[in-house]
Amino acid sequence: MSFNKVIAIFLISYPYFITGLVCTGCLELDELIFDKVLTKFSTVLVKFDIAFPYGKQHDEYAKFAKEISEHNFDNMIVSVVGIKNYGDLTNSILAERFSIDNQLPAIKLFSNGDSTKWTDFPRDQNITVENLRQFIRRMSDVKIVLPECLKQFDDYAKQFVDVIQFKSIEAEEIVNEATNEAAKLENEHEQKTAQIYLLFMRQILQKDIYFIGAERTRLQQILNGKISNEKRKEINHKLNILSAFHKPTDYTTHHNEL
Repeated sequence: MSFNKVIAIFLISYPYFITGLVCTGCLELDELIFDKVLTKFSTVLVKFDIAFPYGKQHDEYAKFAKEISEHNFDNMIVSVVGIKNYGDLTNSILAERFSIDNQLPAIKLFSNGDSTKWTDFPRDQNITVENLRQFIRRMSDVKIVLPECLKQFDDYAKQFVDVIQFKSIEAEEIVNEATNEAAKLENEHEQKTAQIYLLFMRQILQKDIYFIGAERTRLQQILNGKISNEKRKEINHKLNILSAFHKPTDYTTHHNEL
């Protein structure tokens, strides 16, 4: 094969190589700086992956990293750890330390500088910007407001979940306050959105906190079926709102005594 042909093939393939190299907003971690970074941020999201990741899921992770960086969340960093199981075995110590198997990528969330405790991003969920937003929103203190959600009602949802677990009368008081605030909204779309928050609160009052997981499963099943784009948008909107009623036990948290 001539030199010119080699160059031509490289130029055609170049975008695919670049996709695996660029992750704007990501911090690349290795065995030397991993723990140092964890102590500097209260929330650290880490994707353990092959040394040069590529493909749709990596692109989605990169989009999420860029989004977090652009919003200037000072207490959070999105990072990657590239692992090689050949040659110099780059970051193999980290792979062994956190029980990273060959099923890459694996995403883990670390909080408050504690490297002995982390929460896994579910393996059965696709790595998308939407799913990563919901994961961080429910499992950390980072205040991510999802598209078409209302920050004030996100706060009501969090307060509601905090007190409903103790069967507190305060839960009904929060619903009443949220109802009054919803009545003050002038924007029609915001009014409809607020009513979804209120519907979920009333359902939880009636059916208990377990409604959250059951409703999320129901909506995900609808989303996985054959539905119109308009219906898909509606279901995603409801899932975004439902994620404000976060229930941390939905995810698996691990402890590693080092």
